[in-house]
Amino acid sequence: MARPKQTLQVICDINTKRYLSTKEAMAYLDVSANVLENWRTEGVMIKQKVGGSYKDKTIQLPYYKAGKGNSRIRYKRTEIDSFIEQAFRVAT
Repeated sequence: MARPKQTLQVICDINTKRYLSTKEAMAYLDVSANVLENWRTEGVMIKQKVGGSYKDKTIQLPYYKAGKGNSRIRYKRTEIDSFIEQAFRVAT
């Protein structure tokens, strides 16, 4: 009789991790892979106050890549938080 297959489920609190994989960053931000890639490559246009006027500025989501392929991309959680704070205003 064959033994039942056992699976190991790793539960990780992404709020305590320093670097997040693409899947973890997607879950952390509740966005799709396409949105994450666009923020990483194309960036988000923001208005930045310079002197007395506003200028357009594009900011990109910082990331780290080791080796070839997108499977080795990592996002620093504190930089994700900073990007979100810069890119999106607080709703009032």
